[in-house]
Amino acid sequence: MSIPLDSLAAQMLSSLLVATFGAWLAVQLALRRFRAEKLWEKRAVAYERLIETLHNAKKYSSEHLNAHYEDNEISDDKKAELTKISRESEAEVWKVVDIGSFLLSEEALKLIRAYRAALADTKDIHTWHDHLDHDYGVTDKCLKTIIAEAKRHLAIK
Repeated sequence: MSIPLDSLAAQMLSSLLVATFGAWLAVQLALRRFRAEKLWEKRAVAYERLIETLHNAKKYSSEHLNAHYEDNEISDDKKAELTKISRESEAEVWKVVDIGSFLLSEEALKLIRAYRAALADTKDIHTWHDHLDHDYGVTDKCLKTIIAEAKRHLAIK
């Protein structure tokens, strides 16, 4: 009982085609997963930078408020350091948003725009303490909402 040569060739060709298609499909799925994981990592880094920057942004008002409540003076060197950190953080927030605007969710970008508007809303601020309290409150609220949005967007429980 011999198998005709053309039938054997057809079976080999069909097996080769199935194997080739299976290998191609496996590579495509692996590449898709790899790209998705890399995108997730880049998003996580963007959120991490934004959260770190917001944390640093509230340091100025936090340190000044703590000194006020504890009835302490902040040294001129410490004031200069805090001012530098504050200015760098403000610039970094907008830099992170500009660079990460394609990585951050639309909701995160809305939260940052609301943060910027809230910081600028100083109509009810009359004293230095009011300014510090306003700055700390607005920044802390934004930080908490950005953390929640990052968890939602990155699907972290």
